[in-house]
Amino acid sequence: MRITVERLNGKIKLFKLYSDLVRLFKPMPSLPHAGELLKQTMLTPIGFKHPKYLVSILKYINNLARQKGIGYIYCVCKQGHPLLSALQGFFRIDTAIHVYIKYLREDKMLSSKPLFIDGIDL
Repeated sequence: MRITVERLNGKIKLFKLYSDLVRLFKPMPSLPHAGELLKQTMLTPIGFKHPKYLVSILKYINNLARQKGIGYIYCVCKQGHPLLSALQGFFRIDTAIHVYIKYLREDKMLSSKPLFIDGIDL
């Protein structure tokens, strides 16, 4: 899946400024500008649920991602998921996302209400 940045919200803009300053002193990926592709990978938050041990796995995954030029790892999960507590110590931003889905047939609608899509399904 390819994700193009449409715009950055205020929280992300502040993090971009912060990461640009930190990058002067240590390696850190830069956030993309509007119109650029995200160089990211997605963690699927299923299965392993012990935060104490997840930290080691996440550090290993992070190192592999950096070697492959991936700037960010993200996950879409519910509040309180064990993966979130395992991310303490990592640079992290919690933010809402908007997913736009184009129907295959414009004359068919599922509902007029917002639809929750579990991150596992993305």
